[in-house]
Amino acid sequence: MNKKVLITGASKGIGKAIAENLIENDKYDVFGTSRNPDRVKNSNDRLSLIQLDVTNTESIKSCFDQVGNIDILINNAGQSQLGAAEDISVKKYKELFAVNFFGVVETSNIFLPGIRKNKGKIINIGSLIGTFNLPYYSSYTASKCALQGYTHSLRMELSKLGVQVTLIEPNDFATTIEPEVLCKEGSIYTQKLNTIRDKIRVNMSRSEPPDALGKFIAKLLKKKKLKAYYPYGGNARMLTILKRILPHEIVHKLTMQSYNL
Repeated sequence: MNKKVLITGASKGIGKAIAENLIENDKYDVFGTSRNPDRVKNSNDRLSLIQLDVTNTESIKSCFDQVGNIDILINNAGQSQLGAAEDISVKKYKELFAVNFFGVVETSNIFLPGIRKNKGKIINIGSLIGTFNLPYYSSYTASKCALQGYTHSLRMELSKLGVQVTLIEPNDFATTIEPEVLCKEGSIYTQKLNTIRDKIRVNMSRSEPPDALGKFIAKLLKKKKLKAYYPYGGNARMLTILKRILPHEIVHKLTMQSYNL
């Protein structure tokens, strides 16, 4: 019997790449989600896109009613924000956390009974920024740090129940996703905000395509045992090692220099 896989945020970018790579394997029945599936021009008729807003409880329940129990949940849906911490309102922090953190928690909770029954897997797609933090991404960084802690705790809770949980933290990938830029009129941070935004765009344009991560996850699911954590893409592994061994002050200085700040 095929393994049933649900991928949130599968209409484009990393989520779509994951879905398309898993579809190539006849062992999976793949279901993707989108907030507005009717607006998506789906180039693969083997991918079923289901309406899902991870910030809405009833939408998650409706998705479950359509898909039923699953074997593998890939929490990929997410958004980004860019701005000086002083310029970002608490309301904006809450909006981002609703998608990047609470959406993952509620989606996982609703699908977990079936995943436990099937002794399945949960893969949470975080960001390298959760480990290697950047300036002007305070809200996004905080949401991914929260996801990191949640994932590791969940892994320990479910490890004796036959459910494997892992966190993947991708580095930059060449996607079309642009962060919401939050900057107050006349902000003293405007120039530096533009500097880091330009640097991020350059980095992404030189990065691997999302398909590389899709292929990686497809290979990962073939493994009998998943590790707790996978940094992936470019120099992701090196950066995580440097973060562990270098003093905080040096990491801070090198980070600021690398983004021309």
